[in-house]
Amino acid sequence: MTFSLRRLTTTIIIILLIGVSAFVTAVVSSFDLNNFRAELSDEISSRISQPVDLGKAHFSIKHGPSFAFDQILMGSKDGSFYLTAEHIFFRLEALPLITGKFKFSEILFEEPTLVVKIGQQGTDDNQRKRLFVDQSLIDGDMVRGLRIKHGNFTIEDYRGRQTPLTIGLADLDLVVDDLSLRQSGWIEADADIICNNIKSPFQLKGYVHAGESTPFWDNARYELELQARDFASDVISQQYRKALAGFQIYGRSNIKAKLNGSPASSLDFDLRLSGRDLGLLLPGAEDAIVANTFSANGTWQHKDRKYRVSDLALQFGPLALSGDTQLDLSEETPQLDATVTVPEIKLADLDRLLLKNLFLKDHPEIAFAAGSLSLEQLHIAGPLSLLTGPKAVSAIKSLQLSVEQGEIHFGESKTLRAGRFGIDWDNDTLKLEHLSFNLDSLRLEAESALKIDIVEESDRLRVSGRSGLNVNYLFSPDDPAKQLLPEDGLRVSLFTDAVYNSGRLTLTDNLIALPSIKTIVQGEWDRADDERFSLDLDIQEFPLHELPLISPAVRKIEPDGMLAAAIRIDGDSNSTPRINGSLQLKDVHANLPRPIADINELSGTLNLEWPFLGGNNLSAKLGQSPINLDLDIPDLHKARIDMIITGKEVRSDELIFRSEKTFLRDVDAVISFVDNTLLLGPIHTRMDGGTDVTINGTVTNFPVPDTELTIEGAYGNIDEVIGLWISEEGRSGHRVKKKRGHLEIDVKTDAGEIHHLPFEQGEAHISFRDPALVIYPLTFKSGPGFGTGQVLVEFRDNEPPLLRMSGHLEDFSALDVYQQLLQRKGIVTGSLRGDFYLEGSAGALNEVFLPDSFGAFNFEIKNGNLKKMRALSEVLTIFNIYPIFTSGGQERGVPFKTLSSNVSMENGVLSTEDMVMSGDVMNMSMAGTQNLITNTVDLEMGLMPLRTIDRLVTKIPLAGWILTGKDKSLVTAHFKLTGSADDPEIKAIPIESASRQVVGIFKRLFTLPVKVISDVGKAIE
Repeated sequence: MTFSLRRLTTTIIIILLIGVSAFVTAVVSSFDLNNFRAELSDEISSRISQPVDLGKAHFSIKHGPSFAFDQILMGSKDGSFYLTAEHIFFRLEALPLITGKFKFSEILFEEPTLVVKIGQQGTDDNQRKRLFVDQSLIDGDMVRGLRIKHGNFTIEDYRGRQTPLTIGLADLDLVVDDLSLRQSGWIEADADIICNNIKSPFQLKGYVHAGESTPFWDNARYELELQARDFASDVISQQYRKALAGFQIYGRSNIKAKLNGSPASSLDFDLRLSGRDLGLLLPGAEDAIVANTFSANGTWQHKDRKYRVSDLALQFGPLALSGDTQLDLSEETPQLDATVTVPEIKLADLDRLLLKNLFLKDHPEIAFAAGSLSLEQLHIAGPLSLLTGPKAVSAIKSLQLSVEQGEIHFGESKTLRAGRFGIDWDNDTLKLEHLSFNLDSLRLEAESALKIDIVEESDRLRVSGRSGLNVNYLFSPDDPAKQLLPEDGLRVSLFTDAVYNSGRLTLTDNLIALPSIKTIVQGEWDRADDERFSLDLDIQEFPLHELPLISPAVRKIEPDGMLAAAIRIDGDSNSTPRINGSLQLKDVHANLPRPIADINELSGTLNLEWPFLGGNNLSAKLGQSPINLDLDIPDLHKARIDMIITGKEVRSDELIFRSEKTFLRDVDAVISFVDNTLLLGPIHTRMDGGTDVTINGTVTNFPVPDTELTIEGAYGNIDEVIGLWISEEGRSGHRVKKKRGHLEIDVKTDAGEIHHLPFEQGEAHISFRDPALVIYPLTFKSGPGFGTGQVLVEFRDNEPPLLRMSGHLEDFSALDVYQQLLQRKGIVTGSLRGDFYLEGSAGALNEVFLPDSFGAFNFEIKNGNLKKMRALSEVLTIFNIYPIFTSGGQERGVPFKTLSSNVSMENGVLSTEDMVMSGDVMNMSMAGTQNLITNTVDLEMGLMPLRTIDRLVTKIPLAGWILTGKDKSLVTAHFKLTGSADDPEIKAIPIESASRQVVGIFKRLFTLPVKVISDVGKAIE
């Protein structure tokens, strides 16, 4: 037989294997497996305090030499957890087995099912905790691997629910190749995450570096990667929204995560979520913030129930955050300590992601349109519950942020632009730096940093601080309102003191200080009560002359005096704010637009009921005239001021007119300023000359005003009315060359007078056309008669105004003209008809008008009578015929049929050459002059008495002498009147001395035979 080494070797190996197998079989057969099962069941049961049934035990080589257990049940299906499995295999290592020792290389679960119940009534959660926390069943080198096939792991959460939320892993295949202490093992898992019947594919792989002590998962170091697709993150976050402090994720997400490190020391994590509909709902928001991606990475650490995340980086769409955070669960109330930074983010993105959905959800009209924000640091520390409550601000320990070129829209009409500002909050002090804002054209700029102290006192927050602001308005160059603020801006000082407590904000002794104006602000705002608020503004008394420091536009009215105010503003979110209060005025002065004089020494109380402002019975002076004033501003939104002015005596130039010497008596005037119009009337007044009228009208086109008035009343003195418009400036002859607007006045009175001449039903139109005041037409009546006329007052440079008058009288009372117009003594009756023209410098009659006067007039009086004429009486006495004109001691006067004349006037001297009176009793002619300034006369009078002979012969001795004349003709005599017009010296003069005019009148007009007495004295003798 041939020797074969290969065959020998094979034979030896087979013999050895048979031997080993026989040995192993002998060892295993000698091992009491049922006893091992019982010991193992008791050990597991004692550890988990639950019954354990490992089912049937047997030896299996299905997966290699193994102890196998079938139909396993750990725990109770009615308890807090239970585990079932079709088979469990404890695989034995071969080498230790050859030596007669048992060492398990791996535990294999086939189709296991683990169910954990949380919060179910009647279950003990401590049993569940022991399963996951007190795990030391497998220690030493007994087991190095773990494998699960087609497993299911389910958590049933009953907390706050009758139907549990189920979360688990289905069809789990898990491989862990080494669980030995101080060894590194590979772990890999594939499963479907099931959340309320929603399936998400899940994968896990990586290394587990076991620690040196148990439980190995706490002390192990992990290098893991996991991912899940279409995960129901919205369902999880909605169910655990309360635990997540109100945060909620919307939409399905794809998850990728990496873990590197040990939970016992330091664990680095990198989490990324993505999804088309991924969104985040913040606490208190109604709409989710939509972003397609979310990522978080950092380092997680924990010790003694204190959990810390350092180097945290969060990215949610365009929003990126970084920082450190620590959650302390060792206290009864969880405490959070976090530091966050945000690199530059566009304000529009911040508005879309956070502001619109959280803080501005009730104000859709507010939008951040441009600019960027950088959060250098935010440090938050305090109870976790505080962060979502009304006192969240108290958890802020430090804050540093800056805004560049921010732009906020408030609807379509207002835009706030922030060039740059920064916020620095540290040690309960808030500091606002580089403040610079533009609201449309309004610019606010802080002179220095605004410092605000915020102190937590018991359960409330106190806020206090101060700063100086510069306020300016960027007017266009041609905007007339550009003087509303000083050129270099308006400085405002702020002092703040506020307390926030349980949703209520209380302001105490806050101060807003403008130049010389200090306002103390107190009030409160209640968030719970429909956001009801109230503010009390106490404006301290301040001098009004310093108002131009606040608004140069006020300089035009030259304000003076003192003002104080108390104003209350209140309301709620459902109503328009109410503004009420009072303003205390003391000796206030304000320039009013001409033709109204300034208001001086105004004192009293104005009541404010927004938008109304007004006060009654205010004491004041209009110019220098004391008045009582009722003032109303019906709507402060509109440019209208209503005033009622009453005064016993008001100088006319202080109310519409121009004369400084004329006074209006018992004034009761209604005046309104509406936009650029002054509404006058009714203005009731009277004057010393008898004028009693009501004035209405308007003044427009400031600053060169146009005036339109109507003057109506029971009595009007035209001279007084004219005098209202003649100022001392004009009288003095020093006319100031300033542009005046148009003046139009319609005058209508039931009665009146013009230069002492009474009339009835007078009407006139007064107009001013620079440089002249015109009264035309002028019409009036007197009994059966009437008159027409016109007046022109022409204002001249360097001399008084020139007054021109002309007119016509028809059937007028001669008595009124003689006594009233001419201001003569005596009585002249009859019906007068005449025309006149006069001119002269306007002013005092004797001192101004008459010295350079000029004019002419003619008149004719019919069927009249002359009485109480001193000169005529003396002449008749000379003739010794005066008694015929008396009866019972009373003068009957000299009747006449006509009395006429043409009269001229120059420099105050009246001249006539043809004054003629004719009648049945007497004819008379007169020529000469009368100086109205000196009240002297130089006249010649021709007299032809006794026209009615038969009545006089028996009564007058001279009559017989007259009738004895050769031709039985009437006698004429001539007299000279000189000296005072009131008591002239009368001399009879011979015919040779008589003027041709007087003699000629007799020859021309009186055609009867005439014998002239050459010497009246001798004739009488």
